[in-house]
Amino acid sequence: MVLNSRMIVAARSLVALILLSCLLSACGEAPPEITDTAAATQTEAQFVGSETCATCHTDAYQDWQQSHHDLAMQPMSAATVLGDFNNSSFEHQGITTTFFMENGEYRVRTAGPDGQLQEFPLLHTFGAYPLQQYLAKLPNGKIQALGVAWDSRPAEDDGQHWFHVYGDELIDHTDVLHWTRQSQNWDTMCADCHSTGLVKQYDLANDTFSTRFAEVNVACEACHGPASQHVDWAKGGMPDATDNRLLKTLDDRKDVSWILDPATGNSSRSTPRLTATEITTCASCHSRREKNVSGPAHDA
Repeated sequence: MVLNSRMIVAARSLVALILLSCLLSACGEAPPEITDTAAATQTEAQFVGSETCATCHTDAYQDWQQSHHDLAMQPMSAATVLGDFNNSSFEHQGITTTFFMENGEYRVRTAGPDGQLQEFPLLHTFGAYPLQQYLAKLPNGKIQALGVAWDSRPAEDDGQHWFHVYGDELIDHTDVLHWTRQSQNWDTMCADCHSTGLVKQYDLANDTFSTRFAEVNVACEACHGPASQHVDWAKGGMPDATDNRLLKTLDDRKDVSWILDPATGNSSRSTPRLTATEITTCASCHSRREKNVSGPAHDA
């Protein structure tokens, strides 16, 4: 059976409600307060930032720059925005969305939570190619992904224009897929995989968000983990060559080649896979999944 976008959202919502009900009813108590998971799970290792990594890993740092990971999320600026913000407009099912600049700030005028045209400041770009979305700021710290995105492909490939990510599907402000609704909320749906060292902070009593991150994009430590211990190891002369003090070395492919079987057309590893670290690190974002707890993915 092929699941459409509405069926996927409905299924996820049902699972979330069941899990929440179980948590709230367990032992007749409310779930414990969520604390700073970065501090709770990494009592020693701290995030040091990609520029620190670049002092030794110059080639890897240069390869990472302008990659999809580097461009996963960026502050809005002339250097990062690909879309046309020269009062350009896009009409979709009776709603005209206009992108413009005001006092040096990137803004959008479109249908808000009540369906009426409103203006919203834009904070970050989201991705770069083949499309770029934009994150708008709503009250209470809510950050939402706009449904109108920029096709960043070259003009000769029918790019360089605005389009709606749900195509011709009828989506108004009452729809679960509307850009102002929870299904398009950056904090709950997008943030884990687009930034490094994310710490989710949501105040249930006041319905406010104050989530923060160590780096805005997917940087070195998003995959390798907080690297302060690794930096100390390097500065100390690398005393133990068998343990570089990285939480995840991601060396599962070291000295491995893939051998093609002409009879089947399939390839196999030259040596068996000994760990699942690389797979679980990548698959936590590069697969369809839903996180039920806060914090980094665990190795299998």
